[in-house]
Amino acid sequence: MHANWRSTFEEMDSRVLAEMETLEQDLLPPLWERVAALLLAVDTAADNAGAGRMLRLCDAETAAILAHFPGIAPAWQVVWGHLRNEHLPECTEYRRRGPALMEPLEPFCTLLADTDEPTAAQESA
Repeated sequence: MHANWRSTFEEMDSRVLAEMETLEQDLLPPLWERVAALLLAVDTAADNAGAGRMLRLCDAETAAILAHFPGIAPAWQVVWGHLRNEHLPECTEYRRRGPALMEPLEPFCTLLADTDEPTAAQESA
């Protein structure tokens, strides 16, 4: 089995790799190569065409999980947008956490300014 094919089958699932190794032993080499090429083509097509379906399934599952954690959804939407490489407004600015000018600058997410600012939380308490 080609090393590239092996690594692709390993990424799919250990059961896929085991099944492909069995097929490789059972089939003549030209037929085996056709079966392996077909599986790789189906996997590629599923990635291209099925991405929207998989994202919708993932979104539905994520929404069901987030329902257990009220208040976390705004932060999760920012994280999820970054994971998907979606266009997000500029969301990071660098601020000093304390009043001293010598304190280091720390990244601060402006998209979560209402929920992440420690001083805002202290003032509302």
